Amino acid sequence: MSLEVISRAETTQADWDALVCSSPDGWVFSLWGWQELILQVPRWGLKDYSFGVMNAGQLIAVVPLQYSPNADVLASSGWGGSGPVLLGDITPKQRENTLKFVLDHCKKLATFCEASKIVYSVSPVTQTALAQRWGVNWFEMIGMKDASKLTQVIDLSRSENELWTGLSELAKRKIRKAKNSGYSAEKVSWVDNIDQYYEIHTQNYHRTGESPHPKEYFCGIAHNLSNDGYSVLFRALDKKGIVSAFHNMARFRGGAYYHTGCSTPDAAESGVNYLLFWEAMLGAKKMGVRWYDAGWIFPYGATEKQKGLTHFKTRFGGDVHRSFFAELELSSQKNNGLAVLPASSLFKRIVGRIFGK
Repeated sequence: MSLEVISRAETTQADWDALVCSSPDGWVFSLWGWQELILQVPRWGLKDYSFGVMNAGQLIAVVPLQYSPNADVLASSGWGGSGPVLLGDITPKQRENTLKFVLDHCKKLATFCEASKIVYSVSPVTQTALAQRWGVNWFEMIGMKDASKLTQVIDLSRSENELWTGLSELAKRKIRKAKNSGYSAEKVSWVDNIDQYYEIHTQNYHRTGESPHPKEYFCGIAHNLSNDGYSVLFRALDKKGIVSAFHNMARFRGGAYYHTGCSTPDAAESGVNYLLFWEAMLGAKKMGVRWYDAGWIFPYGATEKQKGLTHFKTRFGGDVHRSFFAELELSSQKNNGLAVLPASSLFKRIVGRIFGK
């Protein structure tokens, strides 16, 4: 192999996305449009270092990659989990050599932008992750450290009745209660619901003491992803037709992910969050999705919010999978190579934005 690096600007969106869509590594957050939308959020200040890898005139890999000055991390991607995306029909040896080549180039870029860590992340519902039968993080084989998390994944290939049986009794009661109270759920246009989504999102975050995400982020999702079906929005309505909750689903081929969500204060008591999640699962199934990633779970050492999310997500059935992360710590160039930011501190900072709700 004779490998050569080209910048993202030297490729085209068509070529980039064609490789992502044909690769077992491909995911929503690897797409060209995703790189564009996260770079257009001023608050994050992300700097793009995405690149492609050529071999004998053929594009064989693309690497979404951004430097986050807030976290001092060079991450794939700077917001939303991705990693190197390689051509599917190369040999295992070519794949290993390409991954090593990619990491070597990432190290050079990290030195240039004075990053203290390189982070890769891979959705558990990509073909590559699902094929890791023994749960081995393949990035460890090229010198990175495993920093994977746990996530709840639901197999939607079962019948609706089987999926219902898999719900906890509490989830079933909540769904029945919401229906009996006149709540309903439906798939809606992202573009038509941006303002209302953001209003409830802002209220939701203020209520929990957190800073809302920038509105540009959700506008980017609506305009860059929804038209192609990579982001699907569901909403719940009460009996008067008033919106009480939203469920934003990222979707790519046979996989989907509970990406973001928000709700009004009455949603928890009414059970509508359970109804909305259930209807989103069924909606994904109808779209041909096999694997639905409900998101991270935290069995141990969790905050109260994380415990609540864990209880909620695991009540819809499914199994625990690995959400693959890999990291490589580097000497801090900004401190003359004498200081390295503690792993736990740095990882919490970057993880808070990858797959963030």
